[in-house]
Amino acid sequence: MAPRRSRRRVPADVHKRVGDDLASAAAVQRAAPAAHPRFLEKGFYLFRSEQHFGIAGHPDRVALFPRSDRYEILRLMGTNGWNDGIGPDSIVAWLRALERFYAFCPDVVDQGTEAVDALAQDLGESQRLYCWWD
Repeated sequence: MAPRRSRRRVPADVHKRVGDDLASAAAVQRAAPAAHPRFLEKGFYLFRSEQHFGIAGHPDRVALFPRSDRYEILRLMGTNGWNDGIGPDSIVAWLRALERFYAFCPDVVDQGTEAVDALAQDLGESQRLYCWWD
């Protein structure tokens, strides 16, 4: 199920609560993470579906899926690296492996990268696997 994309304007009361730049990178950075747990409790996953960094005035976009499994959402969004022959299922498998790695060696995240996503990025950039235990 693809996210519904709406061209409707955000209600004025939302603008008043979040600011006039609701769709700006800074506003999304502030609002989406704070709202995500409330949506997740109701079985919805809120996330940034497009990030434009304010380039050429293009706003970031957020999406709301009626699912709570982040891996299913990656599949539904079609997250891929097709140029390198990597499809959504491969990405999900790799991320699940990282979670198992975190369970095996939590200090690498807890005292190192501080987030599994950051660990994934670090491993991808360095091309080196390392462990850290105290």
